[in-house]
Amino acid sequence: MQQTTYGSDVRHARTLAEVFDDTVAILRQDAGEYAFAALLGGAPACFGALVLRMIDSPVSVALIPPLVIFAAALTFAAASESFRRVSDNLAPDAAEAYMAVVLRAPLFLRPWFMLAAVLAGVTGVAAFFGDYLNPLASAAVQLAALFFAWVYAQPRTFMILALLTQRCSFRQAEDGSAALVAAESGRVLWAWAIALGPALLLTLLALLAGFGTVSTALAALAAVGLMPVAAVIMSLMFYGALSRADD
Repeated sequence: MQQTTYGSDVRHARTLAEVFDDTVAILRQDAGEYAFAALLGGAPACFGALVLRMIDSPVSVALIPPLVIFAAALTFAAASESFRRVSDNLAPDAAEAYMAVVLRAPLFLRPWFMLAAVLAGVTGVAAFFGDYLNPLASAAVQLAALFFAWVYAQPRTFMILALLTQRCSFRQAEDGSAALVAAESGRVLWAWAIALGPALLLTLLALLAGFGTVSTALAALAAVGLMPVAAVIMSLMFYGALSRADD
């Protein structure tokens, strides 16, 4: 079996356009593995969101954000592990990558516990008082929750990658990620927007539909299923930053 490497992509990924070109090439090269990673994370998230939305109680609805967040984090970590394996001239086995990530799941999920708890609380309260809120007020609350999620998540963009590849503490990973995002905030913003563009569109459509059963499930599938794309883009940016720091 011929081994491949992403080393050249990492070294030469300088501009954002080059990062996206390399991302397309990498995803095409190992499409099966990244698609399998997307399926492993996206299918349970979609089915779980569908079931919880069908139950339609404040508690079940409140469980949807943590389900999607944790599934997305593990899928991102698994795809990042597949990327790391190929960069080290190993086979990008998605199943093995997922197993390695699951064994260290508490570490990779730890940055997202607070976000999951806050969104669960907001979603549960909104569902409980749904009959007393007009559609405009409900949409405003949900948009505010999405904005909070973005503000919380952006500085932690590279935390999973740091925890996965660097021998550093949780605090060092958090500080390092925030520093890297601050240095490249525009690139990171555009990278997330492009990587998760379809998921953002589906989420907004689900919001307009009042987060119905089907729209919620489709939004969950898109958000988690696109994590391998985001993982490759962020891995290229992360390893590129490390490479430049070593030069």
